[in-house]
Amino acid sequence: MREKDVKINVDCIQYVSARYMKGVREYVEYWVYNYDTGKLHRQRKSIRKSLPSRERNKVAQTLIREINDLLHAGYTMGLKKEAPAIRTLKALEAFQKANEIKDSENGARSNSNYRSYLNSDYHE
Repeated sequence: MREKDVKINVDCIQYVSARYMKGVREYVEYWVYNYDTGKLHRQRKSIRKSLPSRERNKVAQTLIREINDLLHAGYTMGLKKEAPAIRTLKALEAFQKANEIKDSENGARSNSNYRSYLNSDYHE
């Protein structure tokens, strides 16, 4: 990776655009920011040698276009700085409440109790 190849995406995160590498192995190589290490991390997507040369070029150009669009839009690796722990907790509470309703009542009105709980103000 050369310093002049490093670009910055819309979220001010570094990346290196994808490029087609030909040799013994043919692959598309790109560098993406990894939150866990705080560095750029090299990724490779292999292209099958069994394809004809023109077909390999088409596949490579399609991959390059898709990868570069993702990188420019802010694609990264690793965990992000903010974890959605609050949303997970609310979902867990909702499942626990649904199990309580299911255990407390068996019968035809069981489904209506699920719907009435979800439409109420208790789950907010």
